[in-house]
Amino acid sequence: LTIPKPKKRGRDDIPDKDEYDRVKIYLDNWVGNYLSDESEFSLINTLIYIQTKTGMRGGEVKLMKWERGEKDKGENHSYSYVYLSKDFKKIIIHFKRRLREVPIHPKLVELLKKVKKDTKSKIYVLEGHNNTTKSKIKKYVGKHLDDSYGRVRNGKGRIPPIVKLWRKVGIKSNYSLHTIRHGFISELVRLGHQFKKIGDIVGHKHQTMTEIYTHLRSEDMEDILFSI
Repeated sequence: LTIPKPKKRGRDDIPDKDEYDRVKIYLDNWVGNYLSDESEFSLINTLIYIQTKTGMRGGEVKLMKWERGEKDKGENHSYSYVYLSKDFKKIIIHFKRRLREVPIHPKLVELLKKVKKDTKSKIYVLEGHNNTTKSKIKKYVGKHLDDSYGRVRNGKGRIPPIVKLWRKVGIKSNYSLHTIRHGFISELVRLGHQFKKIGDIVGHKHQTMTEIYTHLRSEDMEDILFSI
């Protein structure tokens, strides 16, 4: 049997500082406009904004529930679950046999509360069907987004939402949801945060994994080298 190996991403596969800043600025502006009812709800914007504020994997965001389910307990087992605490102050994540709790930024709390009110999603924060979509397919109600959502190629001949977002902010590369996680980690390293703390936030078991996820370029080191 041929066992597929995870894709090794190099620096060219990860948003650089300028690109990551463009995404953050665009999403910050969109959230501000959405909270003031000047912009419409967007699944892809919400998904990636959550990633830029938490460093979560795309799959973790898709699994996130409004509250804990009956089976969402325990750790170090194969069952994955993600849910919000009752006070909306943290996200409890069990993924790849690792349990962690991630504090939620106040602006993200505002966004989540408005999303819940506007979409009327039943179980998952981001469902395949909700009150803001035109589709009336009942099979999506109460179901989380499937694995294909957020891919840069959907095989249907249509431009995926994630690619539309990159083009909107002036990015030509087709970055995936997971590369945003890489960008988040690299951003925290640029800000001088400890690898151990970063690893705890994003759910890495070993510090070496966090180091692998960083993709700093020469311009990221100018503040150090030019101070000598």
